Amino acid sequence: IKDDIRGHGSGNAGLTNFVRNFGYTKAGFVILIDVLKAVLACFVGYLVMDGYHWSRESGMMLGAIGVSLGHDYPALLGFRGGKGILSGWFIAWSIDWRIGLAIAIVFFVTYFLTKYVSLGSVLAALTFAVCFAVFHYDNLLVMTGGIFAAYELMQKKPELKVAVFEAGHALNKRHCPIDGEKIKTCIG
Repeated sequence: IKDDIRGHGSGNAGLTNFVRNFGYTKAGFVILIDVLKAVLACFVGYLVMDGYHWSRESGMMLGAIGVSLGHDYPALLGFRGGKGILSGWFIAWSIDWRIGLAIAIVFFVTYFLTKYVSLGSVLAALTFAVCFAVFHYDNLLVMTGGIFAAYELMQKKPELKVAVFEAGHALNKRHCPIDGEKIKTCIG
């Protein structure tokens, strides 16, 4: 695809906007890239920091911080990237499979019940933060996962407002778009 996704739909470079504009079949490559870069960054962080006697999780989280910043603020795209939900999910899988599983359950149950990707993403980010705090309370660097989750919640603030406002309405009776910049005009 030689078309810039940021010129379509919500204007976001993320996976949700890509799927909505180009379909699931073409999204496989985007998913593969997001997953590989998250897993590889964690693995490289571990390999580099292992020589300095850091714990496996700390090295992986350092790699995760780098890939998250690069994903959310890519220099080649004018510092306008995706929101890092899929990358964050595979960062969690890489560091602690229990957290990856918890995020998957929360996201998919929320999505199947509400049909809101944004609400599932926000709750997944919250799950990320809570689970890292619970399972890795003794490792300050690994707990920085909570900082990234809080940041994700701040990025998703307009979508969260819509999800709360529209809760309980049938899909065909909802007043606001599910995702994107148009949300800001729907609910102040």
